[in-house]
Amino acid sequence: MQGDGQAAAKPVVDAAAAPGGGQSAQEERHVDRTMALRWFALLTLTALLALLAQASLVNEGLLRQQIQARSQIESLEAQVRQLNDTVEQLQREKQRWRANQSPTGAAYGEKLPEKKTAYLTFDDGPSENTAAVLNILARYHVKATFFVNGNPTAAGKALYQRIVQEGHALGNHTYSHDYKKVYASMDAFLADARRLDDLIEEATGLRPELLRFPGGSNNLVSPSRRFMSELTRRVIDAGYQYVDWNVDSLDAAKTTQDRAIIVDAVTQQAAGQDRVIVLFHDSQPKRTTVEALPEVIERLQAEGYGFESLTKNAYTVKFL
Repeated sequence: MQGDGQAAAKPVVDAAAAPGGGQSAQEERHVDRTMALRWFALLTLTALLALLAQASLVNEGLLRQQIQARSQIESLEAQVRQLNDTVEQLQREKQRWRANQSPTGAAYGEKLPEKKTAYLTFDDGPSENTAAVLNILARYHVKATFFVNGNPTAAGKALYQRIVQEGHALGNHTYSHDYKKVYASMDAFLADARRLDDLIEEATGLRPELLRFPGGSNNLVSPSRRFMSELTRRVIDAGYQYVDWNVDSLDAAKTTQDRAIIVDAVTQQAAGQDRVIVLFHDSQPKRTTVEALPEVIERLQAEGYGFESLTKNAYTVKFL
């Protein structure tokens, strides 16, 4: 019985109280945390490596784009150099062509002016001022060009005749000089111009080969620049040489311009040019143009200019 009592009295040891039992659980928890941290670190590293790889791909893409862009730039630079060479070659060919043609653009065989030349041109006549201009030109032995409008009166026809008889050139400036009418269409322009040709031929026996567009070839009253570009081709195909100007007397800037302004405008704009086409007007209100003309002629003569009338193959100025 003693043995049974001893067996019953044998103590049962609690795992939590057993030596080292609590420490083992803590170690397990520590191991779990460590493993979790390692996994977190591994995942973070993996993500960083993925980002680095992606950044590397982006950098490689950017590098390829930079290389492509650099290649394109180099190709464009080469094209620009080639274009510059082509332009220089064309300029040299143009200079050679001009040397063969003439410094003024005249045709082969035509006698060229050997000094500075002024081509005085008068638009919008004939009128009483046209007769006064002709008197001054005769006094100075100067030839000029008259771009006239339609004047079917006896006085108008007589002035057409006088212009031709005194050795000046007669050019077409349209019959009506009505912007809306002449620029309504290309056919309308040519019909108006031919009406004037018929009148001039009736009065003088000649049909003009020179033409000046009302407002110039770059005018702002026609439908568009494209319209004018096509119209210039049409008038050339019709047999005309159209003429603009490189010196503006400013006598059309207002109805009757100050005489001094006209003189100064011509002399200042002509400075430094060997050949000038001077724009004047000889319509009825332009009395100050008549008054300024003698001084303009004298100043240009003092600068070494001679005077010529325009011809179809002479020097010309074209805005378009």
